[in-house]
Amino acid sequence: MMRRSFFPCLALLLSGCIDMDVTMDFRDAETVEIVMETAMAREFHDMIEGQGGGPCEGVVPEIGPEEVRCISRETMTIAALLEKQAEAAEARMEAEEFSVVERLDENRLRVTLDLAQMLEGRPPPEDMEGMGRMVKAALAGRDFVFRVRGHAIEETTGTLSEDGREAVTVIPMARFLDPAPDFGPAFVAVVRLEEVCVLWVFCS
Repeated sequence: MMRRSFFPCLALLLSGCIDMDVTMDFRDAETVEIVMETAMAREFHDMIEGQGGGPCEGVVPEIGPEEVRCISRETMTIAALLEKQAEAAEARMEAEEFSVVERLDENRLRVTLDLAQMLEGRPPPEDMEGMGRMVKAALAGRDFVFRVRGHAIEETTGTLSEDGREAVTVIPMARFLDPAPDFGPAFVAVVRLEEVCVLWVFCS
């Protein structure tokens, strides 16, 4: 399940020069593909690996001279995604409480990502006096990107693509290091899963 592989990685956002790009692609009325891509400085990757950790755990990394990229893909039925979400909510798994996929009707879903709720009540990053400027400078140009794709995006608080099929939110990585990060309102996207036709002629 995407949230079990993705949200633990959010801790890495506070640890080094890393980009994270997550896509929920609703391919049709029954199927969703979840793609998570991380990109990090080679030096950071090697440091974590040397400590026995693995920022690319379970994924074969693409290692370049200056950057390492990890891409994971998972395809499942929408029904399975909703079932696992319900099970997690019942078990009160903390990592599941702020990212929600809701079925509005047979052809529409609402996806919500609330980073502010995720961090609510958690201690701020440790005081980085003397290092704060250096760390934020290293994070310059690095982003956390979350996007939702489908047949059509009917509503979104994010940025809508020109073809109307994708909604995206982009958050600068440095913002995660603020004592009280301002992520703005929750990202919401209402997705239409399939084409709708009236009298088999007028379709949208």
